[in-house]
Amino acid sequence: MGKQTRSQAQAKARTSPPTAAAADSKPAKKTSPLRRSQSASTAKDVDAADMDLMPSSQQSHQSKAKLSLAPRNTEPGEVWVVGSGDCGQLGFGTDVLEKERPGRLKYFDDKEVVDVVAGGLHNIVITRNGKLYSWGCNDQKALGREGEETEPGPVEGLDHEFIVNVACGDSISVALTATGFVYAWGTFRDNNGIFGFAPGIKVQDRPRKIEDLKNVVHISAGANHVVAVTLDGKAYTWGVGEQGQLGRKIISRHIVDSSLTPRSINFRSSRRVRFHNAFCGAYHTILIGEQGKMMCSFGLNNFGQLGQGDTDEYDNPQAIDVPFSSGVVQVAGGEHHTIALTEKMQVYAFGRGDSGQLGLLDAGTAVSTPTRLESIENVVSISAGGSFCLAIVSENDTNSLYGWGYGEMGQLANDSQDAPEPEKFEIKGRHVIAASAGGQHTIMLLRPKSE
Repeated sequence: MGKQTRSQAQAKARTSPPTAAAADSKPAKKTSPLRRSQSASTAKDVDAADMDLMPSSQQSHQSKAKLSLAPRNTEPGEVWVVGSGDCGQLGFGTDVLEKERPGRLKYFDDKEVVDVVAGGLHNIVITRNGKLYSWGCNDQKALGREGEETEPGPVEGLDHEFIVNVACGDSISVALTATGFVYAWGTFRDNNGIFGFAPGIKVQDRPRKIEDLKNVVHISAGANHVVAVTLDGKAYTWGVGEQGQLGRKIISRHIVDSSLTPRSINFRSSRRVRFHNAFCGAYHTILIGEQGKMMCSFGLNNFGQLGQGDTDEYDNPQAIDVPFSSGVVQVAGGEHHTIALTEKMQVYAFGRGDSGQLGLLDAGTAVSTPTRLESIENVVSISAGGSFCLAIVSENDTNSLYGWGYGEMGQLANDSQDAPEPEKFEIKGRHVIAASAGGQHTIMLLRPKSE
């Protein structure tokens, strides 16, 4: 496997928007009222899902209560990485540019890491005491610190906060505090280069509090956009919206300031729709709400990754006609594909499939409606990279890791081969606590071996 330059790696891992030819053939945009469909929530002390069942007066009282969010995981583990590292995303220094077999980052052995999150070319981990460490490409300051980018180091400027969740895009990083505030750093990029971080700020080199947001219970990042869901069920988006992934109208004469300012999405519905969770693909967004009975999508749809049964582009939320009755608990999106995990621990896939990223042997080039991935079940969690997927599966009293899709950069730990259907990672029976798919690399949190 030949080595890539930084620019080559960025071009591949950044999950580029459609080409000019593809853009010329885009179908007309559609709008339609929301229908019911499926989902999950994140706040612990005051759960966003519970708001649907409360009278409006009680909702107002609850929204004023002090928010106290908990991390999604509290079990510490060892950090392991595999795949491409041409931009330092493996964390082993300047001499290790690729790994076909998982390697342990011993730097974290005494850090009590409880969660791992991969971006296109960088990673961030969360420790038990709510602190962050980062490594990988820092060209646009996505690491939130100075120092060597090919080795892990602490994110600066968050000593006073307890972080419970992180989302990483290509050049943007976002953190959620236990009290529902959001910090971000880095920048957003569009087809012309750096689009900006916020009105008047091109690049933000350290975590900066997003003053417009509070009582946030969930965050997610695409390649160059972010979505945040608040306790009262509103969804806010900001970043680049070239493919409709912001789900709201952008004033053309104020396109930069309007896009970079978090604003709630307006919905065409006969009643208020409250969302509990949000998930991003590279250039599309999926929202979950209504006690797990509604799932909607918007943004780039050139391969049917919105699950609408077509390839039309939608710039406002459209309900997905889902083929399952159980609620959706998690969604993960790649460059042009999407996977969803239901309460029954089953996975559904839709979108582009020519690299095997759907895990469906008979998928062909693309599938535009959610289709059951029957080769795995008892799935605990999912993640999607540029053109590959990961799933943690409960089996034989432990959690195993499976991967499928594009694997030529070693991210599937299978001798750099593509995998058209789920294949088990060879990690010697180790229990997988968490896993995250980057552009062309995988990061895992594994339970330490018993003495």
